[in-house]
Amino acid sequence: MRWTRIKKELENKLSPNLQGRLNYHITVYTKDYSASKSANRAWITFDKKEIVNISTEDFFKFNRYFYNKSTPTSCATSESEITERSEGNIIEKGEFSAYDFTECSYHFLNMNIEEALTHESPIINMFAVLDKRVGKRRLLKLTEKDLHPLVMNFLQLRIENEGFVTIH
Repeated sequence: MRWTRIKKELENKLSPNLQGRLNYHITVYTKDYSASKSANRAWITFDKKEIVNISTEDFFKFNRYFYNKSTPTSCATSESEITERSEGNIIEKGEFSAYDFTECSYHFLNMNIEEALTHESPIINMFAVLDKRVGKRRLLKLTEKDLHPLVMNFLQLRIENEGFVTIH
């Protein structure tokens, strides 16, 4: 499936309060096949401001692989070597690659919402908390769990934009 179709389907699944405000992006900075393997980038914007940057080049520098262990793929994966989190970072530099982002987006579109919410991949969990099929009670219940910062930040964004109680 082409990225434009995946992007459209992902954005159609967004909660109505986030549609048109939250956007997913992917780019390849070169057409040279050998260089393109590490020149991919994915990012997420909210109200046209970049809030997440996922760089394959950064991931490869840290891990020497293209996929994070939690990504559903048959390719070789790497356990992220990040052990400490920086205050205020949604994701750490090199924690995920653009390949992780695209693989997880494709898999998310082929999962039921329950499976997506409990999946080991924080990227799939992030898509799930932004999905319009997840209701208020389930969102508020998720705030009680120990979630990856990526998921927690998007959960908070969703709750605030739905007009629910904010997370403290």
